[in-house]
Amino acid sequence: MSAHGAPARWGAWALGDLLDWARVVRDVFGSAGEVASVQISAPREKDGVPDLPVARIVASTVADLETLREAACASEYEVEHGFNPEPHFWSAFLGDLYVVLSVKEED
Repeated sequence: MSAHGAPARWGAWALGDLLDWARVVRDVFGSAGEVASVQISAPREKDGVPDLPVARIVASTVADLETLREAACASEYEVEHGFNPEPHFWSAFLGDLYVVLSVKEED
C-alpha cells in the first residue's frame, strides 16, 4: 500500500526503491570485479502483485563473473540460487532482488 492507502504501484515508489536496490548492488558487488554494465529493472506485476526487481550485471570477463558470484555468496544477504552456475551465467535471489550475472560478449 502506498502512503495514501491506494495499492502500491511501481510509479508510486520508484525512486526510493531504485536507490535501495542500487545500494544493495553496491554493497554486495562494490569493487569485487570489473563490470561492463549494470541495469536494475522495476518489478513487473502478475495478477496485481509486484514481482521482484531484477539487477542485470554484465561482467567484463569470466574471472570477474566468478569474483562477483563469490562476493554475492559471501555477502550479508541471504542468497537463494535460481540456476546452477555456468561459466558465462549465474543468477540468484539476493534478498528481495533477483540478480543475473553474465559475461560481456566479445566484439
